[in-house]
Amino acid sequence: MAVRAAVIEGKGNVNDGRLGEYRHIMKSLWEEISDLADDDKDGKISTEEFKGAVKKTCVGKPYDGFPQV
Repeated sequence: MAVRAAVIEGKGNVNDGRLGEYRHIMKSLWEEISDLADDDKDGKISTEEFKGAVKKTCVGKPYDGFPQV
């Protein structure tokens, strides 16, 4: 996804600095999602783990109570 974002932003050209920024953003997002959902810490998030994370962090809360990424 980081490469895709950098290519789209650069209209076909990839700026190494921006690619690095996008990689950092994507890694940070994954780490946050993983902390919330990867219950068995296997580096993968199953459908059941994802559903459980949504229930724990979102269901019954107002939108402004959702996790901030």
